[in-house]
Amino acid sequence: MDRLDQLIAATRQSLAQMDAEIAALTAGRDSVVLRLRTLEEAAKLRPSLVDEIETAIRTEARAPRRSGRQAGSISRTWKEILLAINLMDSGDGVSFEEIIRTAQSLSPKATDHSIRDRIRKYRDKLGFVEVVGNKFRIKKEVVEKFSADLGPRPSRDREENTDTTQPEPEDLKPMS
Repeated sequence: MDRLDQLIAATRQSLAQMDAEIAALTAGRDSVVLRLRTLEEAAKLRPSLVDEIETAIRTEARAPRRSGRQAGSISRTWKEILLAINLMDSGDGVSFEEIIRTAQSLSPKATDHSIRDRIRKYRDKLGFVEVVGNKFRIKKEVVEKFSADLGPRPSRDREENTDTTQPEPEDLKPMS
């Protein structure tokens, strides 16, 4: 073997090594390509954020409207109770016992427990009531709003002047 034959043999050997390396890399590449395609297919099956938002919007648009009172809306009776509590406040707040008596006089079915729960809700969640020491006070803006909601009340003077069924003070005197 001469020098040229030796170069040919060495080049063939190098080429065989490269082919072996290429075959190994191709097998590794094929495995990576298969993994990539699997992950891409899985990604297509996963809902995207845009899909989730669109679904939420469609669901919300189809959702039936909630019926009943709006959040923060209270009954006429409880508006009257809160206004009565406000009238009792001489500046230092109203005790819980006074609140219970007032509430039960305007809503006889109200229990101590239900009144306590309402006052707590009106204080903590709705912000209608504030605590002053160990007493309670109805906030000024709440009084204004509920007074407007309930409309003007006739004054006692007008009630007495328009009510013709009430006896006059002379009529109340004992007969001699």
